[in-house]
Amino acid sequence: MNKATIAGVLTAILALGGLIYVFADGAHFPLYQWPYEALQGLAFFLAFALGVPKKLAHILAVFIALAVLAIGFWVGRTLWRCRLK
Repeated sequence: MNKATIAGVLTAILALGGLIYVFADGAHFPLYQWPYEALQGLAFFLAFALGVPKKLAHILAVFIALAVLAIGFWVGRTLWRCRLK
């Protein structure tokens, strides 16, 4: 694995951690339950604020979390490659 891929993975993990922190910061749960709470909070936001049906809101919440991972990986990898030029 080259250094650009490692930088992308680390950036993706930090981006997902930031998303989890934003949605689960005020929850009075242990740290290991924060990812589930963040997913539920995102689904609640989609369902309540935007009027999306519940099942679709949960599916969209998973896709948003995966999109945050993918975008974080792309940004980290691109920034590392730009640093080398």
